[in-house]
Amino acid sequence: MTVPGSKKGASYAKTARRGAKWSAIRQGGHELIAIPMSMIMARLLTPNDFGVTVASTFFIQLASRLSQFGFNAALVRLKDLRPEHTSSVFVVSAVLAVTNYVVLFAAAPWIGAAFGSESAGQLVRVSALAFLASPFGSVASALLVRGMHFQYQTLSDWTDTLVGALVTITLAFRGWGYWSIPAGNLAATALRVCLQMYLAGWVPSIAFSRSAMREVLSYGLGIQTKRVFEYATQNLDNVIVGRYADLTALGFYDKAFSTMNRVVNRLTLGQAPFRIFAVIHEDRDRFRRAYTRLILSVTMIAFPLLMSCIVVARPLFDVLYGSQWATSVMPFQVLCLGGMFKIVNNYGSQANEAAGAVWHQARRQAIGSVLVLVGAALGTYLMGILGAAIGVTFAMLLLTVAMQDLVRRSTDLTWGQLVAPLGPGLICGAVACVVLWATGAALDAQWPTVASWHRLGVQGVFGLISYAGVVLLLPHPLWREIVHETAADVLPARLARVVHRLGGHA
Repeated sequence: MTVPGSKKGASYAKTARRGAKWSAIRQGGHELIAIPMSMIMARLLTPNDFGVTVASTFFIQLASRLSQFGFNAALVRLKDLRPEHTSSVFVVSAVLAVTNYVVLFAAAPWIGAAFGSESAGQLVRVSALAFLASPFGSVASALLVRGMHFQYQTLSDWTDTLVGALVTITLAFRGWGYWSIPAGNLAATALRVCLQMYLAGWVPSIAFSRSAMREVLSYGLGIQTKRVFEYATQNLDNVIVGRYADLTALGFYDKAFSTMNRVVNRLTLGQAPFRIFAVIHEDRDRFRRAYTRLILSVTMIAFPLLMSCIVVARPLFDVLYGSQWATSVMPFQVLCLGGMFKIVNNYGSQANEAAGAVWHQARRQAIGSVLVLVGAALGTYLMGILGAAIGVTFAMLLLTVAMQDLVRRSTDLTWGQLVAPLGPGLICGAVACVVLWATGAALDAQWPTVASWHRLGVQGVFGLISYAGVVLLLPHPLWREIVHETAADVLPARLARVVHRLGGHA
């Protein structure tokens, strides 16, 4: 089986690079909208407003995870996809969506009571309306991923982000407060779902087949279990902070976590790696090579970026959100370390799922959920939101070791081969951090009262120069091979030859 749009036998790396290119375009466009939106909303709403929103969002997203049953991943992975698969998934998803809405609507008062905020409960009832649209978008989204229609995924993501931002900001300016956030989400969801259905060329059908559903569930239930525990791992800390501190503290903590998470999510290539892994996982040599190249490529971007965020965290938060969010800075710096573990786990998870090791992964994710719960609770009790960040980061470290052990079993890579691709990214990050720190120290010596945005701009320029130098000159054979291939694919021929010569090739 070959990847659509590629030549047999030699196209997987090129398809991966094409997916990476479109992912970069998608994520870049998203951030061009999302960053200004975050800057504006951080000044229009209070930390308590964000805390109320986070408290209600946890239960909405949890209900969504409980009702997905891994249908999307199963549709993407199936070798022989038939119309009865998609129609059966749609029928079951619709029933689950209506059930979710009814349950959340009835449970809203108890949710509000759990956080000591009636507003959080009221927000749940409005936010849950998104469930009624989700069955239509889930199948269409899976079909776009399966067909590797990267450009269509980009278009739907941009539409979602732009519409959500415009509606949310407009309503916030008009005094809607935290109600502006679910209203913007609902408007964006409705338009995104319609667009995905149109781009996928999919028309809903209520034809149901038990045999087709069994084929989907045989794989999907493992994915479902793993993703529920994964969600718990990523969000139980919010529940702990909101329950045992207060909603204002939760607002500060969530700002730190969501900012870190935004960086990690922007470096995720969607489901393209999973689709490629699913196609090639039976060819063990190709599977190992693909995974190693992917981890090396991603960490060469992610590690330097997250490590740099630790150094420039204070001016970064001042520029993005304003001085009123200074309490979030230290938790953010700690969580950036956790983000480095998380980015590795994101891709390790896709490799494990493609190899079919979903139940082994689910068990490890369950242990991770317990570790996060204990770490967040103990940290919050001892040191407040900073302690919660430390506890969660330590839990992420332990979970990373457990998940990479499963990757080792799935790919037959040794521990040395798993760790080796991380080295270049750590070296590049260390160089960038030294340059950023030295630049900041020089600015402090010459202009002690320099504005945050001036500081961030100057540090950013010198940091980018040092990063580019390491990327082009790092004497690592596999990395140089990746740089040259990528340059040949995405750059004009003359510029690609310059990159080739800088890498030390004739």
